[in-house]
Amino acid sequence: MAELSFDRKYRPSSLDDYLGDEIKNLVMNRLKNGDISTVLLYGERGCGKTTLARILARELLCNNKIDGKSCGHCEICTEINEKLIYSEAGVAVDGVVELDVGSDSGKSAIDEALDDILIEPMFLNKKIYIFDEIQVASQNAQTRLLKTCEEIPKYACIILCTTHPDKILPTLKDRCRLKIHVKKAKEEDLVNRLLYICKQEGIKTSVEALKLLIKHAERNPRKAIISLEEIARGYNFEVTLETIRKATGAVASEIYMEFYRAANKGLEEILHFTRSLKERDIAPKDFIKGLTSFTLDCINVKFGIGLGDYPLEYINQIKEFFSIYNTEDIDTLLQIIEYAVKMTSNDDSSGDLIINTTAMRIGKIKLLSAGLQNELEAAVKETQAGNKKSIQKLREEERNTPIVAAALDSSLMVATFGANVKEVKTGIKLGVTEEDEVDGDSRMMTDEDLLEMFGQ
Repeated sequence: MAELSFDRKYRPSSLDDYLGDEIKNLVMNRLKNGDISTVLLYGERGCGKTTLARILARELLCNNKIDGKSCGHCEICTEINEKLIYSEAGVAVDGVVELDVGSDSGKSAIDEALDDILIEPMFLNKKIYIFDEIQVASQNAQTRLLKTCEEIPKYACIILCTTHPDKILPTLKDRCRLKIHVKKAKEEDLVNRLLYICKQEGIKTSVEALKLLIKHAERNPRKAIISLEEIARGYNFEVTLETIRKATGAVASEIYMEFYRAANKGLEEILHFTRSLKERDIAPKDFIKGLTSFTLDCINVKFGIGLGDYPLEYINQIKEFFSIYNTEDIDTLLQIIEYAVKMTSNDDSSGDLIINTTAMRIGKIKLLSAGLQNELEAAVKETQAGNKKSIQKLREEERNTPIVAAALDSSLMVATFGANVKEVKTGIKLGVTEEDEVDGDSRMMTDEDLLEMFGQ
C-alpha cells in the first residue's frame, strides 16, 4: 500500500479532531436532538466540507457511541475511516453513498442515488447520501433532489456540499434543516495541527515559520498541509522561515512591519532595510507583491474589519504602528503601493530602487496626501475661474447683437450651471410650448431653435 499524503493521513476522522469549535458544538447539539436529515455544507475549497460530511456519516451510523460520539473502533467506524475518510471519494462503504457531482456521470448517478434512498436498509439504522459539488447538478436534477428532501425517509440523511451556494436552487437550500458555513481555520488552531504533524513526521520547524506558511496558504487547512509536505520533502524535512521563503516567495509580516518603521525613520534606515532583504534572499518582486496584501490587512485591522481572522498579538502590533495614518493618508498610501506593483510587474530589474522610492514616499505621506488634496481644490477653482472668463468674453463679443447675446447668455447659463432658464433677456420664449409653461419646465435652446429664430 502506497504511503498516504499528509492531507489524507492527517485528515480529521472525528469531531474532536475537526478544526472549529463553533461547528463542532453546533453539530453535537443537533446530533443530541436527533435532528439531522438534510444538511448543507458550504464554503471555499479545501476548508473541510467533505471531511465534515464523512465525519457526520460516521457519527450517524455508529451504534457504539461513547458520551454521544462515535466510538471510532467498531466495524462501521473502522470501515468509514479506512475506505472513506482516509481514502478518495467514491469508495464503497455500507450505508454511505458519496457522489462527486462534478466528475460523476451527472444525472444518471443522481437518479440512481435518489432511487436507492427509497429502499430501507436491512442491517443499518441510517443511509447517508453525500452530494459533493452539488452546484454542478442541472436544474432538473436539483428539482428532483428537492422533492426527495421535502419527504425524506426517516432512515435517510442527505448532505449537500458546495463551494457556490448561490448556484443552488433557493427552494433546495430552504429544505436543508441544518446549514453550516465551513470557514477558514483560525491561525492558532491550524498552527497546533501543523505542529502535531511536524512532530509525528520528524520535521524541523518553528511557530514563526508555520505562521508564515499558514498566511501563504490563506488559512486554508488542506492547502497548508499540502505546502507543509512539499517543503518538508524538498528541503530535507526542514520547514523554516528560510525554506518557506525559498519555496513560496512568501515574506513574514514582521518584515513588512520593519519596512514601515524604516520608511518613517528616514533614508538611512530605508537603505539598511533594502540591503537586509538581499541578505534574507527575498526577491524585490515577491516583497512588493506581499506588501499589497499586508497593507490591506493593516487597513482592515485599523477599521476593525474581520478581526476574528487575526491573532490578538498581531492586531495590537498593527494598531500600534498603523495608527498614524488617517483616511487621506491611506488613499495616498494605496496609490503609492499600486504604482510600485505596476513598476515591478513591468520591470523587476530595478527592484531595490522601487523599494527605496516606495519607502521614501510612504515616509512623506503626510506631505503627499496634503499636496494631492490642495492640488484637487486648486484644479476645481481654476476650472471655475476659466468658465467664468469664457462666459464674460462671449458676452463682450456679442454685446452689439442683443438677441444673439441674450440667446447665448441663456444657453451658456443652462450648459454651465444647469439652471432652469425659460426666457432670454429679450422676452422671446425659445423652444417652450404651452404645455411646458403649465408644467413650469423648460429646456435648453437647440440648434433648431436658433435656425428658426434667425430664419436660416
